[in-house]
Amino acid sequence: MDEDRYRQASLYLSPAANAFWRWASDGETLIWKHGPTIAFGPEVEAVLNRLAPRGFPPFGVLALFLAACRDNWHVASAGSEYLQEFEQLAEVLAKLHTMDKALRNSPNQKALLAEMVLDWFPTIVSENQARSIALAWKEKLQPESLKPNESFAEGRHLLESDTRMICKLLKTRLQELEEENIRARQKTGLEADLTAPQEELTIPEQVRLLLSQLKGDPDFNDLSQMASQLLAAVTLPKPLRVEQDLPMGGFSDVANRGPLDRLLLSELAYDEDILAARVALKEALYLQREAPPKAPPQQRILLLDNGIRLWGLPRAFATSAALAMLATANHTPEPLAYRPEGDFLKPIDLTSREGLQDALSKLEPHARPTAVFPELVKVAKKHQTADAGELELVLITHQEVIEDHHFRQHIDHLLKELTLYVATVNRKGEFQLVVYRAGGRKRIRTAKLDLERLMQPKPEKAPQRLDDTGKIRYPRIFGSEPFPLCLPTSCSAVRSSWLPGEGLLFATRRRQLMWAEENGYGTQEITARLPRGPITWMRLNRQRQATYVGGYIDRSSQLEVWLIDLEYGRIRQYTTENIGRPVSIWQSSTHLCLRYLEKIEAFRLDGSQHKVHAISREVGPAFDNLWSGRFFNRYGSWHALRVDSEGWKHETVPIDKDYAGFIRSLHDLEGVEGLPSFEGDDGLVAFTGSHLSHILHYQMGGMKPLDTKNAINLEPLNPKCPWELLSRPFQTLAYHRLEHHCVELPLLLLPELKGKFIWRKCAHPTMRNKIKAVVIDQTAGFILQTAGEELEVYSDPQNWELGFRVKPLQRGRTDRTVIPFEQIPTPAEMRVQLQQARLPDGSTCMLDNRGLLHILPADPKVMEMTLTLPSSGPIAIRFEDGQANGPAYFVASQTQTPAEQMYQTFMKWVRKTQC
Repeated sequence: MDEDRYRQASLYLSPAANAFWRWASDGETLIWKHGPTIAFGPEVEAVLNRLAPRGFPPFGVLALFLAACRDNWHVASAGSEYLQEFEQLAEVLAKLHTMDKALRNSPNQKALLAEMVLDWFPTIVSENQARSIALAWKEKLQPESLKPNESFAEGRHLLESDTRMICKLLKTRLQELEEENIRARQKTGLEADLTAPQEELTIPEQVRLLLSQLKGDPDFNDLSQMASQLLAAVTLPKPLRVEQDLPMGGFSDVANRGPLDRLLLSELAYDEDILAARVALKEALYLQREAPPKAPPQQRILLLDNGIRLWGLPRAFATSAALAMLATANHTPEPLAYRPEGDFLKPIDLTSREGLQDALSKLEPHARPTAVFPELVKVAKKHQTADAGELELVLITHQEVIEDHHFRQHIDHLLKELTLYVATVNRKGEFQLVVYRAGGRKRIRTAKLDLERLMQPKPEKAPQRLDDTGKIRYPRIFGSEPFPLCLPTSCSAVRSSWLPGEGLLFATRRRQLMWAEENGYGTQEITARLPRGPITWMRLNRQRQATYVGGYIDRSSQLEVWLIDLEYGRIRQYTTENIGRPVSIWQSSTHLCLRYLEKIEAFRLDGSQHKVHAISREVGPAFDNLWSGRFFNRYGSWHALRVDSEGWKHETVPIDKDYAGFIRSLHDLEGVEGLPSFEGDDGLVAFTGSHLSHILHYQMGGMKPLDTKNAINLEPLNPKCPWELLSRPFQTLAYHRLEHHCVELPLLLLPELKGKFIWRKCAHPTMRNKIKAVVIDQTAGFILQTAGEELEVYSDPQNWELGFRVKPLQRGRTDRTVIPFEQIPTPAEMRVQLQQARLPDGSTCMLDNRGLLHILPADPKVMEMTLTLPSSGPIAIRFEDGQANGPAYFVASQTQTPAEQMYQTFMKWVRKTQC
């Protein structure tokens, strides 16, 4: 047994002849091939013991990890000549070297870091073998057994798969690894705080929760109010309770008969003879219990009509009645809801916003729902059992339907087998609940709702301040999303998506999502509350629909999926049902799909549906395949997954056998779904079906396409690394001082290129950094002071445009007050830096680092104002109620209030501050 353990350890730990690492003569120190130390024996032992419970990756990966943790890590002296494409690996591992030394000093710290970094890396040694190898190392191996072995291939010990795959796995994990997570893991064993498990809710509880969430919703608030008002009117008659054999309720009486265990305690005070006599003569007192109320379980089945009589307002009224019916089905098994579709029944989901939207969108042209009655009888009999009692079969339709002669004929046939409850609605807001039995019908509930009052638009509420402590008053404009003014942003992006002819969508390090449109406007802040953690996915399509996936902290995280409509500024947020990081993500023209180990989560881009599909094992385990979006390579052939409304489909990609051997990744051509392109060892190939159309090859001096229509002649920065040609700008795009370079090669769909741009910092086009104070001068208007001049807000008398009039700096005047701006703390969720100046009358001026000046008057009757601070040209001004005026660069397509009116309102406030 010991010999097998030592042999396994020797096979795993001994290097190949061409490996970049070796063992020193003592058999414990890990060194580079040319001499420098990588790690000492205790460090190797700690890493092996830590990773043994999950198995070992190739030992070459562990060696690279340990080397990157050392202070003397340097690419030039670390053996780049021994490793193919080592520059890529070195770039990926550089983050380990730049981490705080306190996180990687001791062997235990390095072992913990290795566990966090390599947690998702594929293993080549099983758990049992790994424990055996760790034990053999602890017992000391002979140095001779760790000498380089000529019979080993380096790939088995370092790569085991393509180097690019190793780079991808390590890079993905290292990008999401933050120092605060490492410190938390060292202290507590957890990377993030534990979240409480979610309670499983019944369907009635889910519906009630949905109704509370829809209050205030711009689309479904009226529906929620109607359903809430109908809750008391939709209760169905309760059947007689079932008598129980054993009364197990509360104590209700005292009697002279009963079991001995119900004797009053006072009876036990008698001696044995007297107690026996009292029991025999029926004089002893016993407690009596009553039977608790018990109703037989009933199955509630709803049929929500969607015929032509319910189109329009009655459709919303009927759906609210269905919601109220489901919300009050507390003492039944899980209720069921259906809608007609031709002669068949289709289930509907009224427990989620997406399901509710989908149910409202399905309409049928029939005048009465009688065609589905045979299917309804089958469903009812399927759920009716011997102990279920009476079924609660409910039809929700228009009031005119029950007066229809054909409806009466069909319902008479239905009533021979079942009892039917019919809930009717109309445009006047009248609701009726009628029970139909074989003996006739009876109206049991009525209600009248004022639909005109419920459906009329509600006035928009002013957004609340982000801080109401009284110490610091923040502008209400910060509560608006998206931000109502366009900004002259010049910040760097961590992820971006460019759509030629439309604009650039990018995320910043401050978790802001920005949209720079190619129409002369500034950059719009869509949201400033992106989830914590790295960005897993971001994409923009031609319909100006953006998809965002993020929020990954650790393996127990559920990702957040955002569907963003840039046209209307609408954001829909979802949380994935699966835990952890998906194997791959792709987006079609209708769906965003996340592929997990055994499931696919599909989100419709219009937000109407979110489904989880179980995936069969024919696709194979995640790490056994080479995944690239929806494409994966299994046993040498390429396959694709496609998701539609019916589920997922598995297809084989037709590729000529001559090219199948060198393909490394496969992608859909942008804008043309189903026409993939693929990247190979010798170049990039785009094809339609199985016919190749473009072939491009790497060359030592550059890159040359065979297709002359896209002539490209780019010189790589490093001839040994031809991929670095992507860092050379091919086209420069400028969005009014927001500049970036991108490589516009539609055929070159490299994973490294997708969604990434090279940014160049530019001079900030605002005067925010120059402004130092506010000046109160009774002989002038509103003045901002810089280090060498004064800027007075004025209005051009010809066109009333607002701008700054530059004046020389006036020092030493005693008839004016200068209030300097001071830095103030801001909540992290605001993503801005503010400076504040408090005026003598109690008003506040706030300088925003985005190039804005916010004015918060002391008088609550005066609206808050926001001014832009451009370095030249007219300025824009916006009031709290939405009135705005100024250049289109700042106010975009908003309706503009006359500048004269805006200036006069502004000057009224200025005169109050000067009193």
